[in-house]
Amino acid sequence: MLPNVLDLLIVILFWRMGYVGLGFGLFRELLEVGIIALVMGITLNFGHYLTTLLGPWLGTNASTDFCVVLLFFLILCLASRILIRSFFDTRKLETKTTYLHIGGLLVGLFRAACWSGFLLLFLASSEISVLHNTVSQSIIGRKYYRSTEKVFVAFADVLPGSGLRGKPMIPSAVR
Repeated sequence: MLPNVLDLLIVILFWRMGYVGLGFGLFRELLEVGIIALVMGITLNFGHYLTTLLGPWLGTNASTDFCVVLLFFLILCLASRILIRSFFDTRKLETKTTYLHIGGLLVGLFRAACWSGFLLLFLASSEISVLHNTVSQSIIGRKYYRSTEKVFVAFADVLPGSGLRGKPMIPSAVR
């Protein structure tokens, strides 16, 4: 049986982010993980509020709600990348110490766990049959999705705006 494409994507994500973390070092990876975790939590908490706020102009179509949350997440990711790059272009915090680069590798793997979990959460909540079946047929994704959803809910509850979060954290693309 051939492996699922989603399993391969998750393995590639872990490999790439671990490698990038090894190159960047500990301080930049810690900053990246912190900012990306905040971006994911803000998206989960304020995404539903944003869809209700933009509802009169865009309509309350299910696919529109899903696309608004996805676009909100991508805009926040782009803004955080610009912030991190501008901060680290002007400052060199890393020294060439092996321990800092190994720490960056470990934090990079943690960042890959966050990204792959958020990817699984988006794919499973979209309720598009092809994407939802990809998660349910995945070897890694099927086991990883349940724990990831609980962790993201617990983390999003700590951040401000948890009262604004809708019943499904990410609106489905199909009703």
